[in-house]
Amino acid sequence: MSQFEKILRRLLADQVEFVVIGGYAAVIHGGVDVTRDLDVCIPFTEENLLKLQAALAEIHPHHRLTLHVAPLELLPGQCERWRNLYLKTDEGVIDCLSEVLGIGDYARTLARSEITATSFGNFRVLDIPSLIEAKIAIGRPHDLRTAVQLRCVLDAKLQPPQ
Repeated sequence: MSQFEKILRRLLADQVEFVVIGGYAAVIHGGVDVTRDLDVCIPFTEENLLKLQAALAEIHPHHRLTLHVAPLELLPGQCERWRNLYLKTDEGVIDCLSEVLGIGDYARTLARSEITATSFGNFRVLDIPSLIEAKIAIGRPHDLRTAVQLRCVLDAKLQPPQ
């Protein structure tokens, strides 16, 4: 079981709303690059953030972009200040974003996602055309390389059977 699968199982079990984006979404669609983190777009509502915190509690989430190791401690009434959470856990890294560059906020990301069925449950993943747009908008060399891979995957899916 991959580290990402372990985290995804937790999110599904605690009914966190999310869409898988980024490198792992590319892998799900057939991309070949290795990714070191799980990127998700989530609604940054108090209810969803508290579900996220509960889902990750047993794997010790802490902020990974702070000077001092600070555990994830979201409190009711303070959740509205967050826009992104960059977390490290015992199971790996998860980046939770309120919007996707080139796509928009969670509602727009959700509208451009599709359901992926797995052995451990169904979850939403950004669709290939939208993922290509996001990778191009980010513009880093590895993201542009992934966009080319995804374009090949999409072209192959659009080819009529021979």
